[in-house]
Parts: sequence; C-alpha cells; structure tokens
Amino acid sequence: MSRQGSSSPDRSRIFVGRRCELIAAAENVVGSRAVAEELVQESWLRWCTKSYDAKLAGPLLHKIVRNLALDWLRREKVERDNLAEPQLAPGTAPDGERVAIGREAVRIAAAALAELPERTQRAFVLRSVEGASYDEIGVVLGVSSQRAHQLVRAALIHVDRRLNRSEA
Repeated sequence: MSRQGSSSPDRSRIFVGRRCELIAAAENVVGSRAVAEELVQESWLRWCTKSYDAKLAGPLLHKIVRNLALDWLRREKVERDNLAEPQLAPGTAPDGERVAIGREAVRIAAAALAELPERTQRAFVLRSVEGASYDEIGVVLGVSSQRAHQLVRAALIHVDRRLNRSEA
C-alpha cells in the first residue's frame, strides 16, 4: 500500500463523505444501528492513525469497518456462549457433591464481582442476570455500547480468573 500523506482536512472530508455508507455496511453485518455507529467511529480512529493513498480510501474504509464488524460478531458470540446456561439431560439432577461445588463457585463468583467497581458490577448484572443488550446497558450507565461490552467482558474475565484460581 503506498503511503502518501494527505492532510487531515482531506481525510476528514473523505471519511465524512463515506460515513453513511460505512454505517449501512456495518449495520448490515451486526444488525444494530448503534453498534454500527460505534464501529464506524472506531474505524475513524484507525483511519486517522495512518496515512493512506486517497485513491484507496473507499475500499480501505470498507475493509476496516467490515473487519471491525466481524470482530464484534465474534466477541458477541463468545460472550453469548460463555453466558449460556448449561442444559441438563431430562430426568437428571445434580448429586450432592455437584450442588456443593456449584454453591462454592457461586460464592467465589459473588466475592469476585464484589471486588469490581460498581459500574462494572452493574453492567455485568444487567447483561447476565437481566439479559440487557449492550445498547441498553450503555443507556443505563451513560456509556457507549462498546464501553458497556468492555465492562461486562472485564467482569467476566475477573470472575473467571477467581474461579480458575480456586480450582487449582
């Protein structure tokens, strides 16, 4: 890729001129206008950090947005899979030992959650207990949906580390 410096106003003009089509492209992948806008904002940051040939602006901006959208979908799937409740086979019930292990894990998870800042705790509870979307969490906490995702992810990682430490 050739690197030709273009002035910041030129890059801004190019980006703003394509913003609507970039949002539409991202929304097509992720299915959410709010998330699409966040991803396009992130693409602006990536676009500004490098100097590209202006002739490549269209395809490059679309590629950046598409990659960000696909990354978002992957993260969303991983998180959804991690929060999914395990299904027991019909007619089976956990034995006493499993119940005790489960209660200990809940105790450890609750203690780990209590170690986190209140806003991170709230984001985690909204997502995992109340089933709120990242957009909804963002509205409640006054942050972007991307930041809401980061808060929930931080809580999940923290709780997971505490649970894994207790197994060792």
